[in-house]
Amino acid sequence: MKPKFLLLAELDSESLERIGEYFDVVRHDRWRDQAISETDLIAILDDLRPVVMALEAQPLTEKVLTAARPYLKAVTSVRTTPANIDLDAASRLGIAVSSAPGRNAMAVVEMAMGLMLCCARMIPQAYMDVKTRGITIPPGTPRNESGKDVVWHSPVIPVPAYFKYSGMEISGKTLGLVGFGAIGKMLAPKARAFDMRVLVYDPYVTGETAESLGVEKRELDELLAEADFVSLHAKVTAETAKLMNRDRFRHMKKTAYLINTARGALVDEDALREALRDGTIAGAALDVYEYEPLYSDSPLLDAENLIVIPHIGGATRDVVRHQSRLVADNAVAFARGEKLPNQVQ
Repeated sequence: MKPKFLLLAELDSESLERIGEYFDVVRHDRWRDQAISETDLIAILDDLRPVVMALEAQPLTEKVLTAARPYLKAVTSVRTTPANIDLDAASRLGIAVSSAPGRNAMAVVEMAMGLMLCCARMIPQAYMDVKTRGITIPPGTPRNESGKDVVWHSPVIPVPAYFKYSGMEISGKTLGLVGFGAIGKMLAPKARAFDMRVLVYDPYVTGETAESLGVEKRELDELLAEADFVSLHAKVTAETAKLMNRDRFRHMKKTAYLINTARGALVDEDALREALRDGTIAGAALDVYEYEPLYSDSPLLDAENLIVIPHIGGATRDVVRHQSRLVADNAVAFARGEKLPNQVQ
């Protein structure tokens, strides 16, 4: 009889077949429930008694791990950083923990580029103006049947769209990357492909390393003063919490944009709202927030020069394929008695 593998995440069929060669794979019907309680999770584990489990964001607390200790030997997370797992408790209990590093790195890179383009060309605002009929003409108005290109203009459109949404090109502009880890290193060549100059701030990256990767190292305030777009890719630590505060916004150009696809805690949201309202910066685009989800009365939603999306930077169908391969690698290695390739403790 094969040992059980409990699946509380999404994996593709190819990887499930690989895992199934060594384990009896059981997907629980609450695999999407990230708010599952300790009591319910303990009950699920006790009922199935898996030797290995894969999960996404369900909380594996010390209490849960202790209850599962008699049978659970390894946990493999589909996340790059398994912040939902008590790693210290797992270590004390002898339960191996592995992760899926880089599973959504390209997705976040492409989202950052997309948000940069949205800021530069005001794409979401123009879209909403069309969808809400703000720049359309009422029924009965004579149609333009000339077949020629026209500026959208009529007596009911106060400012022609061509002028209202005349943004800027990102070619020739300067991108400042705050944090130059895996995602920053992947984003830099994408930006250079748009003929952007790339500056980086990262205390752990040398000037020689930056130069070898085609970017320029700067101190943070220098980067903020030069960049047309500032994209955050740092981890949250005691030093980086609310890194972007009132003083830092004042160092940015009035024509600059802030992009955050990293962590909401990097930004002082009160200071950001003031900077957007007062014209200290031109705008911003956020995928992450200090507290999530946003309440419907959040003051952030009132800022017309702010693009907000619901923490989907790492959500692509391709991410499932990436995480599936990494989780399968970990599971197969465990079954073979080998060190887990992406073990975090």
